[in-house]
Amino acid sequence: MEPFKNIFNKDSVNLIATQIQKAAKKNFKKEPFLKAVLPRLSKLELKDRVRLISDELNSSLTLSYKKNIDILIKSLAKEGEETGITGFLAWPLLQYVEDYGREDFETSFKAMYEMTKRFSAEFAIRPFLIADDKKVFKILEKWKKDKNHHIRRLCSEGIRPHLPWGMKVPSIHKDLKRNIKFIESLRNDPEEYVRRSVANHLNDISHLDEKLMLDTVCAWNKGKPNDDLKWLIRHSTRTLLKKGHPRALKLHGYNPKINLSINKLKLSKKKIKEGDSIDFSFEVKNNSKKKEKVLMDYIIHYLKKDGSYSKKAFRFKDSYLAPNTSEPLLKTIKFKKVTTRVHYPGVHKISLLINGQEFGELLFKLSV
Repeated sequence: MEPFKNIFNKDSVNLIATQIQKAAKKNFKKEPFLKAVLPRLSKLELKDRVRLISDELNSSLTLSYKKNIDILIKSLAKEGEETGITGFLAWPLLQYVEDYGREDFETSFKAMYEMTKRFSAEFAIRPFLIADDKKVFKILEKWKKDKNHHIRRLCSEGIRPHLPWGMKVPSIHKDLKRNIKFIESLRNDPEEYVRRSVANHLNDISHLDEKLMLDTVCAWNKGKPNDDLKWLIRHSTRTLLKKGHPRALKLHGYNPKINLSINKLKLSKKKIKEGDSIDFSFEVKNNSKKKEKVLMDYIIHYLKKDGSYSKKAFRFKDSYLAPNTSEPLLKTIKFKKVTTRVHYPGVHKISLLINGQEFGELLFKLSV
């Protein structure tokens, strides 16, 4: 599969330049822009390509920041269209706002309002939060009621405490209650796209203040929440469930003190090579006199370069166990080579996590 960074290539950069020139006429130096960008693209990763295009836009647009923004907005694809400057191709324009618009809030927020309808302004808004978070929250308070779901989503996504790839905003970490109060009105948004952002926002908060986050979702869960809100609450607690947090488990009907026994725990092989599969089998028995809801994860203890271990939980099964019954289970685990993790040769481990209780620890040797 082609690297994602190649979304910014000769053709797409030409498209961006052509659309901006149409909007700018003589106020954009297209050829110098292309000569500055195209020879350097291939050596750069995704974010650096975005920054390069942003920097060269700044060099090639000849007017003031305010007038340049008018040009960039005019160059965007029409809302809802899939060709032209839209989707990821709008990212460098937002990077331009992030890099060069910090002294002009009014113009920059005008730009982000239009651009986020094509590609999220969640990264571009962060330095403005750092500069004046109260001013940004005041603007977003109005945007929460906007008819466009991309605008409403930005109101949650842009202020997430742990936004992936996003600039850290210290003031958000200092006042998580403000964030919760702010996103509360978005929990019942008609768009799943917006509600998912709220769930991810709460999941971020769970890394920083478990009690505050759980107090919030438990309050939201009172009464008769609809299916959409139930899903949001479940998705927001996914990290706490994988950690086996008792209160999160109870919230979703899992008994953290469940009486279980695990038998016949074994691996199909003791030695494997990277790319091989291994079968992990066991028998789980519910020793209780009542049906129990069970959340099963298997944990791989990956050997690290320094000899310590890094634990990663994977969902196995979410079901019910009948009283005083046993159920045989089997999981095939593939140790294929992936770009997101380095497999180190040596002894790795597998264990079970059921309703927050960890069982067993089987060892196998991996060769790379």
